[in-house]
Amino acid sequence: MLAAARQLDLRRVLPASHRRLLRFNVLLPRPELPLITRMNHEFSRLAERVDRSVQIQRTVLTTESPATIARQLTETASDAVIVYTQENPLIAEAIASLSARRIPVVTMISDLPLTKRLAYAGTDHFAAGRTAVDTAYNGLALDHTEGARIARSVGDADIIFMKHHGVLVLAPSIAEAWDDLYYLERAAEVQVLAMSTGRKVVPVEPHVAQATYEQMRSGDADSAQMHLASVRRQLDTEELEYRS
Repeated sequence: MLAAARQLDLRRVLPASHRRLLRFNVLLPRPELPLITRMNHEFSRLAERVDRSVQIQRTVLTTESPATIARQLTETASDAVIVYTQENPLIAEAIASLSARRIPVVTMISDLPLTKRLAYAGTDHFAAGRTAVDTAYNGLALDHTEGARIARSVGDADIIFMKHHGVLVLAPSIAEAWDDLYYLERAAEVQVLAMSTGRKVVPVEPHVAQATYEQMRSGDADSAQMHLASVRRQLDTEELEYRS
């Protein structure tokens, strides 16, 4: 080929090497959510800026069904997958199967206990044992069987996230239970807001997070009582009808 090119006096410079096309697949369920809309837009902009040897494909799913997401993961022909998903055994199994095929998966969610998390900001209460996750669901808790099963799932934790049920907080007093629930909601709100910016989340150093955790736990009971009392004083001033 080179001899023929010289005979034709073609002086074009041939590429020094050939680079294989790298394909990334981004799975985004529920496109009606503002966060997903922004993610889709940012990945579209990124696809325009990266090298031509990198291809970013966006797959928008109309459902967040674990079975659908798991099927999309296992059937991927891409070199890597980025997925926005919830914790679920089917999805964890699909991610494990991709890891066996040496296909990296990046999960975008606040917490995936069944898989290895790539980033976490703040005190990790799941690792500390304060938070538990119940992935089973057998309908309304109208009999002792479901209640007993949930109780076993709690173990020694203080807070349990229950699939399709909600959040359950356990504490020695009403003040401590309310205080935990209040800060749990605030932490979730802040984390979702931080993740929605699309910018890199900078985690607290593990030793600093552990020290902060120990500081907070040492005065939890007194702090919770004062916190609830302050809110009651505010209600007594602004919304006295709450007492009735």
